[in-house]
Amino acid sequence: MKKTFSFILSAGMIAAIGTISISCAPTAQPDTYNNRLLTAPSSLSLTATDSMNTAGIALACGCSFEPLVITGYGGDTAGIRFSFTEPVTTDTNEHYIQAEIYPSISNNHVPDSAWIALEYNDTNTPFGTMLYDTIRVYASY
Repeated sequence: MKKTFSFILSAGMIAAIGTISISCAPTAQPDTYNNRLLTAPSSLSLTATDSMNTAGIALACGCSFEPLVITGYGGDTAGIRFSFTEPVTTDTNEHYIQAEIYPSISNNHVPDSAWIALEYNDTNTPFGTMLYDTIRVYASY
């Protein structure tokens, strides 16, 4: 009985100490970091008479950044092609990507689309935060 009482008393004291130490913790929320890639416009529309358009990619913080990494692309990438106006390794506040359609290469001149996926490793956080964005292009001939 003495051992059981000692065990219960010890467990109660540990719980009380734990409660006291938790109640002294600061109540303020930690600073949040909500940076993200912004693309304007997020999609591009192209036609045979307006066959090229440009989108800007920037960080929400307005900071300069590099490198921007292309992680994938798909859709009709034969008839719709992407290019950057400067190397993706350039340290700048905004990267620009151009999309252009090639009606002579596309399939049967029917409406089509393509996309390109981008990422940036934001090293302003302790372990880096991967930021992602996708630009979609719609083409009608």
